[in-house]
Amino acid sequence: MDNTTFLRALTILLLMACVPRGACGGDTNSVSGLLSANPLERQHASDRVLKQRADIIRELVSVIERPDTDKSCDGPLHRAIVLLGKLRAEEAVEPLADRLMFIPEGFRVEEDIPSEAYYVSAVALVQIGYPSINVMLSRIKLTQDQRERSLAGWVVSQIEGKEQASY
Repeated sequence: MDNTTFLRALTILLLMACVPRGACGGDTNSVSGLLSANPLERQHASDRVLKQRADIIRELVSVIERPDTDKSCDGPLHRAIVLLGKLRAEEAVEPLADRLMFIPEGFRVEEDIPSEAYYVSAVALVQIGYPSINVMLSRIKLTQDQRERSLAGWVVSQIEGKEQASY
């Protein structure tokens, strides 16, 4: 899937979640259903919003799990990772951890000075917060790669609000 196709699909998904269904002749959308005087309709509206969120997260996770996804800066992989962080998608912690060392192509990194900001999955895991900690602690214990260990430690320290994690 190229960048344009991915962005179009994502735009359609987001619009479907936001545009009132009543505008097309159907029943009202999930968000406007929250304003209903009927408690049952409010509950159904809440359920629909959560389902839409879960569907979007599942689609974004499928993008980051594909080995052939475009890895360029602002490509589908980069965008999906950023969105999962912004959505604080706990369901995406493991797939994001698997992409911990991913740096989008086109980012310039100094060889001896790693910048955590380049590692978009690490930033997303920090945004997700505490659900990321156990997975990162496991990476610290199990990985032989010093850079990955250091990055996982950075994620933990950012979440816990400490200046340095002990690992």
